[in-house]
Amino acid sequence: MKEYVLYVDAIKETLNRRDELEVDLLYRRELLEKKKEELLSVQDGEDSGSGNGTASGLRAWVRTFETKEDRLQRLTQAVSVAQTSLEVNTILITKTHFMRSLCLD
Repeated sequence: MKEYVLYVDAIKETLNRRDELEVDLLYRRELLEKKKEELLSVQDGEDSGSGNGTASGLRAWVRTFETKEDRLQRLTQAVSVAQTSLEVNTILITKTHFMRSLCLD
């Protein structure tokens, strides 16, 4: 009986971790899409920015001191980091699913 309780706890922990990773994956996908959209808008010469309110005004003010090339470089790097992060998260989810399948067998 004690082993069964430990087994159930291990499954619960695995499922909770999987859920956390999936939420994080969704967040990272959205972040990557936003960065890609921003990168494309800069490449196309559009510089409307995203968001509204004070944060958007601050971004616009900071952008006046940043050249287009600098901004493209920064966004390209941000997209690269976001893609890598997304890949790592996907691997972690795959491992979690694999571990779960091992526990259920």
